[in-house]
Amino acid sequence: MVNLFRWASIHIANEALAVHTPIPTPDGWTTMGELQAGDMIYGTTGKPVTVAEAFSVQAGRDCFRVTFLDGTSVIASDGHLWKAKPSGWPKQYNRVWTTRQMYEHKAKRWAIPIPGPQERPERDLPMDPYLLGYWLGDGSTAGCNITVGDEDLEAFTANMTEIGVTVRPVGTKKGAANRMTFSDKTGFGANMGGEQARALRLLPCYRDKHIPEEYFLASIDQRIALLQGLLDSDGCAAKPGIIFVGRERLSRDVFQLLSSLGERPTIAFRADARSRDGGTWRVSFNPRYVTECFRLARKQAKVVRATRTETNVASIEPVESVPVRCIRVDAEDSLFQAGESCQLTHNTPLDSGLARARVPRAHQQPEQGPGPVVVHEREHGRRAVRVRLLGQTRADSFGRSREAEHDS
Repeated sequence: MVNLFRWASIHIANEALAVHTPIPTPDGWTTMGELQAGDMIYGTTGKPVTVAEAFSVQAGRDCFRVTFLDGTSVIASDGHLWKAKPSGWPKQYNRVWTTRQMYEHKAKRWAIPIPGPQERPERDLPMDPYLLGYWLGDGSTAGCNITVGDEDLEAFTANMTEIGVTVRPVGTKKGAANRMTFSDKTGFGANMGGEQARALRLLPCYRDKHIPEEYFLASIDQRIALLQGLLDSDGCAAKPGIIFVGRERLSRDVFQLLSSLGERPTIAFRADARSRDGGTWRVSFNPRYVTECFRLARKQAKVVRATRTETNVASIEPVESVPVRCIRVDAEDSLFQAGESCQLTHNTPLDSGLARARVPRAHQQPEQGPGPVVVHEREHGRRAVRVRLLGQTRADSFGRSREAEHDS
């Protein structure tokens, strides 16, 4: 009797990421290991999606470090899934691949989709986000003064007036640099003058410049306003894209801010013996979703928006096994954001229609690909909860075939 079927039992819980993988949520960061069913994380469009299932932690899986073009990385199991295609290949290769398949493929780079900006509700922020961004870039660390060049002074003053902040010159002008303050007091207690000045003194970034957590959790428009302030003060639009220059902590915060807005920034350190810090940190990006990166017209006029909707996986390397875990999200495309740069990756599928791509090599025919597969979906590996038969079955040696799919 002809054996009609080639069988393979596939455990769906191998689509796993390291438990320490950062996961962005509407309430801030968590990790893969801390996620629970019912938690909200982010999907492809930037809208929150629900974690439908969170599976138990696994050990002993073959693991790979997947490094992205921006230098960040995640550790994934060999069976973890990605919506990807070999970079530069035709669109028909844009499908779901396992980490191992990508590693063993001859392609040097892989293209993965870029998610949209993370949606969060508007917050009642203590200080106007544009003003805070400008101060973080060019303000006095322990004061309410901001340095503004001659060419931007008029536009800066108008922008401040538009958000209800009055600024005035203070101190002695030095060359083309103007010292402006948003405090309405002079002399002793000058840093306490006015609502915005008092708010600044109460923020954790006063005397220690960084982006406060509550501003990361603000709405898209509020985060864009913060970004505009940062870039109007310490950013520029150049041929390679938009560049922000600052100290390490603030630069890493700008990287995180851009990632939350659906942009794909890179960060790098440039040594410079003339700098008291030994060099500068530069964050670069080509804007995709943020249309108005600057409020200063002279800078915004130089912006060229990117048209690519994909970023790249730069390398995949085997690493020592670490504890990993998989989840299933309630999203039509099964994708969610993971890692410090919020890259899109694939969840554990409820539907086993992806089984063909995941049949072990021993069960594949060189020319015809995987035969029919019986897929056992297990929760925590204790019992089979559903069996689905799919694939092409050859009825006889004359090559008659039919497609079969049966739920039991």
